[in-house]
Amino acid sequence: MEDHKPTSFSFEIDNFLQKEAAISSPTFSSGGCQWYAMVYPKGNGIEDHLALYLYVANSGSFQLGWKRRAKYSFVLLNQSGKEIHKTAEMGRQVFCAQVPGWGNPKVLTLKNLQEKGFLETNSKLIVKVQVQVLEVFNEAEVTGNETMDVKGFQVLYSQAIKVSWIFLKHPGIALNFKPKSQLVKTTYMNLLLKLIEKLDKPPHSFSETELSNTCTELADLTETGFKLDWLKEKLDEISLERKKIDDASRIQELEQQNKNLKAELNEEKFKSATFAAKVLWLEHTDHKPTSFMFEIDNFLEKEDEISSPTFSSGGCQWYASVYPKGNGIDDHLALYLRVSNLGSLQLGWERRAKFSFALLNQSGKEFYKTTEVCQVFCAQVQGCGYPKALILKKLQEKGFLETNSKLIVKVQVLEVVNEAEVTGNETMDVKGFQVLYSQAIQVSMIFVRHPDTALNFKPKSQLVKTTYMNLLLKLIEKLDKPPHSFTECELSNIRTELVDLTETGFKLDWLEEKLDEISLEKFKAELNKEKIKSATSAAKVLLLEQKVSTLNRKLNKKPKLSPN
Repeated sequence: MEDHKPTSFSFEIDNFLQKEAAISSPTFSSGGCQWYAMVYPKGNGIEDHLALYLYVANSGSFQLGWKRRAKYSFVLLNQSGKEIHKTAEMGRQVFCAQVPGWGNPKVLTLKNLQEKGFLETNSKLIVKVQVQVLEVFNEAEVTGNETMDVKGFQVLYSQAIKVSWIFLKHPGIALNFKPKSQLVKTTYMNLLLKLIEKLDKPPHSFSETELSNTCTELADLTETGFKLDWLKEKLDEISLERKKIDDASRIQELEQQNKNLKAELNEEKFKSATFAAKVLWLEHTDHKPTSFMFEIDNFLEKEDEISSPTFSSGGCQWYASVYPKGNGIDDHLALYLRVSNLGSLQLGWERRAKFSFALLNQSGKEFYKTTEVCQVFCAQVQGCGYPKALILKKLQEKGFLETNSKLIVKVQVLEVVNEAEVTGNETMDVKGFQVLYSQAIQVSMIFVRHPDTALNFKPKSQLVKTTYMNLLLKLIEKLDKPPHSFTECELSNIRTELVDLTETGFKLDWLEEKLDEISLEKFKAELNKEKIKSATSAAKVLLLEQKVSTLNRKLNKKPKLSPN
């Protein structure tokens, strides 16, 4: 059995003040594991600070997925054995293949160590390590997604050291961080790590677009509560250097343009000839706008979905769907364009089409036309259209329709892709949010029913926007459960997520109302349970009292025994 009792190990360093390079202690055993300490006399990353670390020894001989969880501290003593300094105990730190060592790069300033005369003549320093092993895993399944907590952020093992360094160098970085949802916190931390990595590149490697995107990401991070003055200074320096490079390049470019003006004029003539040839070719292609018309008799009496005959446009087969009484949104005429012959399409098929609808009455007079839109059609999104094309009441009141009605469908196909690699991660833009194809219809319906949902949404980074949209979709899915299935903890977490979403600019009054309704229903159900329990308890008390009364009567009726 492994020994998990606390262990102390000491080693001496002679002439410490003259040392420069890192000093490694002998190996020692604690909790059935081998360890060693590392001392950096002149600092490790942070100059003029003594740095101390604890490492797992012989980690190369361990099996895949090894892990040690331990708490530890360091004590510094002078030659006389007098304690100079003691570090705070670090509790439940995880040591593993990605993070084989933990420690403190800012234990004590070297100036402080020298000035106060802690060390005696030969500057001998005694380092005492106190270790207690809490858990040992020699082998485990490794997915690469294992996480640990660093200052309230769940980060991958591979990110742990980097994140810890950020908090060491900038302790107040996340003191005012607002979001509470762990999913959102992880996204912002990943965005911060990527931003730091970007800003390590040389200034000349940044394009104008990259610099603009970096500014946007930095603004998103600071608005959510991160304190990133040091990154702002670095970005300003890069922007200034980049401007100097751009100015020099611009001068050189103008000089080159002046020299090559004649050649460029000839090139423009060639381009003009090529463009004319392209126009001539396009005029003979099959991608001209296609108009298709079909009639619906007695439209006002119709109830169910009406499908048009199949028609061809851009080499593709299509049909239109009309919902006379609405599709998900009552009292609105709904119009959709759908892809036909799905079974014959190849894996990864995709259509990009620009289309619009027009409504005409029996006399052929156009009384309504939709705006023209360009949409992506695929296996997950086989149809797109207008769920709120026209209010039915308006259609009836204004007398647009006579005894009949006609519908004209105009379609212009811009691009056809019959086969592509399918990863399941294909995305499309819905109101500025990049969402998976499988989410597109649900997200579109949110914006149709609640058009102002994201009008005041603040973040600009697409990574952050995607995270918040995924959080919103999960929240909607959660709130579709029956009230009795929620625990108090679940309701509390949902309210926290809803606060995170509203604070970032989403307008979600409709979800707040639903959550309040669920909370109220749950409270009523629990109140009824308590009433039933109370009534049951009262009945039990009454029954027991009756039993006691009966027993008392029986005892009183018994004949008294003679003392003889």
